[in-house]
Amino acid sequence: MKPLAPTVFSFYSPLTPLPDQPELFGPEFQIYTPALAVARANFVYRLLNDELSSMVRIDLAPYVNAAGDPAGLVNLVDATLLYGRMSPATRQAIVASVAATTDKRQRAITALYLTAITADFVVQH
Repeated sequence: MKPLAPTVFSFYSPLTPLPDQPELFGPEFQIYTPALAVARANFVYRLLNDELSSMVRIDLAPYVNAAGDPAGLVNLVDATLLYGRMSPATRQAIVASVAATTDKRQRAITALYLTAITADFVVQH
């Protein structure tokens, strides 16, 4: 009998570099296709916009309440989703995107959505 692999990732090269970050490795990126990345981003967007509220609902109230201050909102999202490890470049881009609108609910959705689709969220360092 052939022994089982200890994890699913043992079937993939542990030396697969991340796109544009050759110093980091991620064997799972051999199966994370661009189409899957888009599908995941669309799912996150639908989730945040209550399109899946019959199954699960996200309480946006804490984020909407913090949305008056774009940097404060991004700090809250960083603490909640990334445990405070958002990169400076990601932070700068998300704060700028959040500040582009004055609607607090849209600011909250934008901050959460952009954070959830970043490499900071998807890749554990």
